[in-house]
Amino acid sequence: MVLPEPRRPWNTHGIPRRREAVLHTITANRAVQPCCSSAALNAAVDSGRSVQQAMPVTSLSLALYQLADDKLGGLRTSTEVVRYFLEDERGRCPSHREEAMDTPLCVVLFDVESVGRQVIREVIGTAADILYLPDVAATARAEVLRRATVILAQNTAKELTPDELALIHQVRLLQFYTAGVDFIPLQTLPPDLPIAANSGASAEPMAEHALALTLAAAKRLFFEHRQLATGAFNQFTPNRMLAGRVCGLFGFGGIGVATARLMRAMGMQIHAINRRGHSAEPTDWMGTSEQLDVLLRAADVLVIAAPLTRATLGRIGARELALMKDDAILVNLARGEIIEEGALFAHLQRHPACTACLDAWWVEPVRHGAFRMQYPFLELPNVIGSPHNSASVGGWHQVALRRAAANCRRALTGEPPQGLIGPDERLQ
Repeated sequence: MVLPEPRRPWNTHGIPRRREAVLHTITANRAVQPCCSSAALNAAVDSGRSVQQAMPVTSLSLALYQLADDKLGGLRTSTEVVRYFLEDERGRCPSHREEAMDTPLCVVLFDVESVGRQVIREVIGTAADILYLPDVAATARAEVLRRATVILAQNTAKELTPDELALIHQVRLLQFYTAGVDFIPLQTLPPDLPIAANSGASAEPMAEHALALTLAAAKRLFFEHRQLATGAFNQFTPNRMLAGRVCGLFGFGGIGVATARLMRAMGMQIHAINRRGHSAEPTDWMGTSEQLDVLLRAADVLVIAAPLTRATLGRIGARELALMKDDAILVNLARGEIIEEGALFAHLQRHPACTACLDAWWVEPVRHGAFRMQYPFLELPNVIGSPHNSASVGGWHQVALRRAAANCRRALTGEPPQGLIGPDERLQ
């Protein structure tokens, strides 16, 4: 059975001139079913897309996709091809249509560059077809969302309309690309929908950032830099070693564990708390969230690496800060709102030997549209700041994407997903 030719070519990049040679090579491969080869492959070639991108809802084998992409050179995208395969049922082989509809579908709500798409395809493998919603015509979006088995999103409030949010109640997992999702209105999503953050997506670069801030504070680097500018040469003013001291970790997920490994390499003892009170990662002391006071009293360096939830919002106030050592180093990689802003400013004024290393702030551009503080933290000599760039490492986007896709694959293959967000953790 031969499918009808697509109704029109979708670009003028000279790709149709290569059609015959390419299709001869592809259709000669035994991976192609005769009932779905000719028009489907013609549409892919004419569209200016790679075959793998052009036919996300078909069941052609991954081997065929790779062969076609090699021959076509990784061609780019076209919305019309997706609409062709979703809406134009004329002449399609019924068995092929049924097989395609039964195939699990991973829907990505945001646009991803070609390298990122290769990463997602590599991770998902044959577990599901993959479709990028920005490539889909407006008239086909609802059908795509109804068919979704898993969804990968950045911010559903921006990527889906209110009517579309109601269409995704059936998915096995809504996976977010970012680790922090407190600024996304999760309350607008179906209440029973399994939702996961990309926990530990950028754990390693963030752990390095925590170590860098800690060393800068312990070695008085910024303070002495300013002193040199005034002509002071404080060669014999003592600084501190990290070895033998205690690193306390408030939050012991991916970021906390990665930070612990670096701090342990510096010779520090590791104390940590999480909700469960245990971890497979070795520690010198491990407690539950209710034992925060114990952690605060012991820590020479306190690293905040917990998500912002109802339980952690404002968790560290004046009382908790008073429990810390006078010369403690506080590093916040997570969210500014975990620490009461006014209480921290007052504590730093009263305890000049204490240093706050702030990568996370209370009002930030990504979450709030602006950067501002209620108190002039950056005028204090015992504050080191960075613009929440601990995860902004070149090339790490693909690593985070790979980790998010891996969690999607877990849901597709029946494994328990990681980083699930409970109903009580949905802030908005």
